[in-house]
Amino acid sequence: MNKLFRRADALILLAVVLLTAVAALILPRGRGDRVIISADGQTVASYSLNEQAELTVNGVNIIICDGAAYISSSDCATEQCVRSGKISRAGQSIVCLPNRVSVCIDGAQKPTTDGVTY
Repeated sequence: MNKLFRRADALILLAVVLLTAVAALILPRGRGDRVIISADGQTVASYSLNEQAELTVNGVNIIICDGAAYISSSDCATEQCVRSGKISRAGQSIVCLPNRVSVCIDGAQKPTTDGVTY
C-alpha cells in the first residue's frame, strides 16, 4: 500500500507539471508594440519595438534593439533597474526610482490577468 501511494504521488506530480507546461505554451503573451520612456512623470520619448535606439535620460542609458528594451547603465547607487533585464511584452516596465525614469511596453494585446489566487 505504501509503495502504491508513492507511485500515485509521482503520477499526480507529473500531471501537474505537464499541465503547467502546456498552460505556459498556450496562454497569450501579449507582445508589445511601443516603448514609452517617462522622466519626472512626463513622457520623454516613444519608440517602436522594431526600431534600434539608444538614449540617456536623467543618467539612465536605455537601449532598444531586437524587439526588446533594457537599461544598460545608470548612475543610481543600487542599479536595480540595470538588473531588471530586457522587457518586450505589453504591460512590462522597468523603473529607476532614484532617477525618476520609467520604461514601459505598450501594446494592443495586454495580458488579461496578472495573477490568479484561489
